[in-house]
Amino acid sequence: MEELVAGNAALRLDPFAVAFSRHFPKICNYIGIWFLTKEPPVVTEETLVEGFEILLNEFTGCFKQARDEAIGARAEAYGLLCFIYPSVFRPAAESERTAAMCHTYYASEWGDYGSVFIEACAAYQHARHYQIVSGRAPCDLLL
Repeated sequence: MEELVAGNAALRLDPFAVAFSRHFPKICNYIGIWFLTKEPPVVTEETLVEGFEILLNEFTGCFKQARDEAIGARAEAYGLLCFIYPSVFRPAAESERTAAMCHTYYASEWGDYGSVFIEACAAYQHARHYQIVSGRAPCDLLL
């Protein structure tokens, strides 16, 4: 399937679609988020580690790809998602190994004391993004 999609541009999926269709269900199952299955998943330290490896590498990799392919305000918004979304799952990092994985990831992505994240938030301008979403943005703002 991967080869078929890679060989045909018409079949290429949006990086967010890939993240949520391919990786999100696995993450939920491995870390014990129980809304996709009838029975609660069995969570062990090994499944937590596997889930966080998928989250921090493959899932966020799709978000980073979307950020890199976008331009302008959309790239800014996707960039913030790259920071914010992995932190949503942080409370599930119950073992020392998964907590260490998260700490290493956040230290490398967020910078010292979250400085990179704070700079990204400071650059974000809600009014500009609201204009784009509402369709009231001038053409040059969209670029």
